Amino acid sequence: MAEGEGNLGQQRAVSLLQEATRLIREWPGSSNDVSSAQVASPNVISQSESHATTSSGVTTVRPVNTSNRERVLGNFRNLFAPYGNTGRRSLSSSTQLAQPSGKRRKTQSAVAFRRETWTHVFFCLANREQCVTPTVTLKAKLQQAGLGREKICFNWKATAVEVKAKLEQVYPKLSHSGGFDILRRGVQTSDLVFIQPPRSGYSVSFLRDTAGLGQAIAFIRPIQNNLDITPAMDSSEDTDSAPLVECINCKVEIPVTEIRQHKESCCRDEELLEITLAVEGDKDSVEDSVSDTAICFNGQEQACHLGTVVCDDCNDTIPAEQTIEHSSICRGGCSGIVTTRHTSADTNNLVTISSASHADSHSESDVVSIQNILPALSETEISTALNLYNGNVEQAVELLLDEDGESDQLDVQMNTDDSLVDLLKKLRPISGAPQRLTVCRDSIFEDSIAFFKQRKFDFTVPIKITFAGEPAIDGGGPVREFFTILTRELLSSSSSIRLFEGRNSRFLPIHNTDAVRSNLFKVAGRIVAASVFHGGPGFPVFSRAIYLYFQNPNSDDLSEHISKEDVVDMYVVEALNKLDNIKQEDVSTFAGEIQSLLVEAGFPYLLTFENRFQAMASLCLHSVLLSRKAELDQFMSGLGPLINLIRKHPDQTEPLLVAGQAKPPSAEDLLSLVEYEEVDEVRKDFFKQYVCTESSRLSGLLMFVTGCKTIPPMGFRNAITILQNDSVYPNANTCPLELELPGQVNTYGEFKKNMDSAIDIQKEGFGIV
Repeated sequence: MAEGEGNLGQQRAVSLLQEATRLIREWPGSSNDVSSAQVASPNVISQSESHATTSSGVTTVRPVNTSNRERVLGNFRNLFAPYGNTGRRSLSSSTQLAQPSGKRRKTQSAVAFRRETWTHVFFCLANREQCVTPTVTLKAKLQQAGLGREKICFNWKATAVEVKAKLEQVYPKLSHSGGFDILRRGVQTSDLVFIQPPRSGYSVSFLRDTAGLGQAIAFIRPIQNNLDITPAMDSSEDTDSAPLVECINCKVEIPVTEIRQHKESCCRDEELLEITLAVEGDKDSVEDSVSDTAICFNGQEQACHLGTVVCDDCNDTIPAEQTIEHSSICRGGCSGIVTTRHTSADTNNLVTISSASHADSHSESDVVSIQNILPALSETEISTALNLYNGNVEQAVELLLDEDGESDQLDVQMNTDDSLVDLLKKLRPISGAPQRLTVCRDSIFEDSIAFFKQRKFDFTVPIKITFAGEPAIDGGGPVREFFTILTRELLSSSSSIRLFEGRNSRFLPIHNTDAVRSNLFKVAGRIVAASVFHGGPGFPVFSRAIYLYFQNPNSDDLSEHISKEDVVDMYVVEALNKLDNIKQEDVSTFAGEIQSLLVEAGFPYLLTFENRFQAMASLCLHSVLLSRKAELDQFMSGLGPLINLIRKHPDQTEPLLVAGQAKPPSAEDLLSLVEYEEVDEVRKDFFKQYVCTESSRLSGLLMFVTGCKTIPPMGFRNAITILQNDSVYPNANTCPLELELPGQVNTYGEFKKNMDSAIDIQKEGFGIV
């Protein structure tokens, strides 16, 4: 808008305001002193008649429509309210009515606020070994148990003693913990990082100003004792007023709020289950045993113990259907739960459950397929397991394997430390609904990427493998073979996706930004950890310097442990060898050749004969660690619970990752793992001679029998059983770890030839040849 047009509009607005003021003043009954506030008041015009001024100056009176007048007043009020309410001066000095300006009230000075409290959000965990943030399900359980998330207010200067007392007041169960740690989320949001307290303990000043909590949740973790997660009873609730419903199994009326828990523990179906013991002997003794073991209960007495498991961390006996929930609570999802049979005190025989009103829920082909995997079991035992799981072959195999190698497993001698086995068993996946994966052997890594790349990948859930086109049910053998091949593929130079490079059996991740953006090194870390937890091989390919980096990435002395043997880049290796043997007169010439390498490694000096070793140290540090730090950090994040185990027990876990620590199987190792069952002395001698003289064949033999080329860090669940067949060729069942020696050979030469042929043809793969 031009300046002239703006002035014209402003003059027009002033003229209209003056006219409006004059008209208001002329209303009958209105005073001549109309304030600016009255202009905007709805009560200014209160007459029932409207006045009009004719051209001759005579004022006439005419009736006015009341509703129309109110509408006009409303519009007027909205238009001119700012002029009447703000107390500003009128735009026209001639029509302005002077009003005394009120005295400005003196603004009171702000009173300085003195903070006397500090409030923060805390989350109390139940497990003393919790190392990851709890799941949504676990958070709900902890909250119901009187733990979980709370916003707590402390005195601004509260000491460590006062902080402890306040926390135990909010979380009464914490008083039985035997002390507590405070943690916060790490770089990976699922990880929990321990906050090291000062010698005086966790005071408010430390937590507020020094610990670096900020607005992050402070997680409280017990030190000595796991906390009880039984739901806290609210005494204010009137449970007697809850409506009752009748249990359709035991016909007992249960509060509707408790019927679900009751249903899980009630072991009656539509018809009473007949529980028998598959034992030989007198029928009366069988009935006595049944009465001592497991009886369906009436009322609210819980006397049935069938289908229970024992946690090997807290030793609690829990229902089988609650193992997954218990695992997420006990050891923060790192619990090892061993399935057990609950029979009478004087028998260890198999408990069978059958229903008279239900037909067999399986086919003969299911029985035959399981017998091919577990030939030592009878058809009755297999049928019983299939009936128990409504014909589910996978679950039946799991049950039979658990019963075949339960708590009386042999503690075989291995090249790994027994304490390492004990530590790894606590991280073993628990029985439950498995994660299933079908892979092709020719593209095993590509087929596995999406599976291990899942955002909510869970190490506590077992993995079941199916090899495309192979008739194998995973009872342990296929998953071991899967991880053996998959970890080998990670190191293969011919792989379509190369992630590692190495020499002399030492490997490092390849510097690859595309792989980092795709999280492929995290996938590799998950593969290694899952392999160890599922009884597969470790990944002993790193130098000791890298292993120290895994223990503490912020260590100041890592460079002291890096040597030129750790370098895998051949161009850098060649430069290091020349620097190590260079003559003084050749330094200036060679400096020009490797100047780009030195600049890239961050060596800021001119190369001389005196500082050549310093230049070598810079080259080694950069080539081994600094240039691959992003890849190593991502691989480390994929290790999940395994990295915490490594940092707590670095000496015991060294064979998992350090090159040269995992030795190939020896004859003594292999023979210590076996036990013979109905094998004649001739075949025993042939087998022992084969193992002792054919050392180059031992890895293949172990792969043929178990699915692993080496003895895995966790060991095997039970001994390798040596049997004898009626064929000229051996046969192996990797799930129950059984090797059938050829019974129709009479000379060692023929025995060796047929063993070599079987191992060469079928050390990998499942099927009958």
